[in-house]
Amino acid sequence: MVWRAGLDRWPTICAFLRRNIDAPSEPLCGDLPELAEHKFVTCKFAQSKWQCVSLWCNLPSFFVFYMKDLLGLHKYSSGSETYKKALQAVYLTAIWGIWKERNKAVFNNVQAQLK
Repeated sequence: MVWRAGLDRWPTICAFLRRNIDAPSEPLCGDLPELAEHKFVTCKFAQSKWQCVSLWCNLPSFFVFYMKDLLGLHKYSSGSETYKKALQAVYLTAIWGIWKERNKAVFNNVQAQLK
């Protein structure tokens, strides 16, 4: 699932528009375009989610600009390989959580919430 985000191959609104399929604006923040980097990195909702993750993991706040950087962020943390793998699992779970909130907004017309 996440490898598709790294390649911007998710079924986002922009992908639908490229195929001439009518689609609404970006569901989490209302901005366009709904690219993977926007959805998981630069969207206001995603940035709030990453702030929560850094607080929960007791890490300093981090800022990334590209999906590729987000997917490799765990490699630059200090600590053992086990710790880095645990951080990677947390990051991947957060990406999945953002995607779930996006789908709730698109398919159930539910406003996204940080949890």
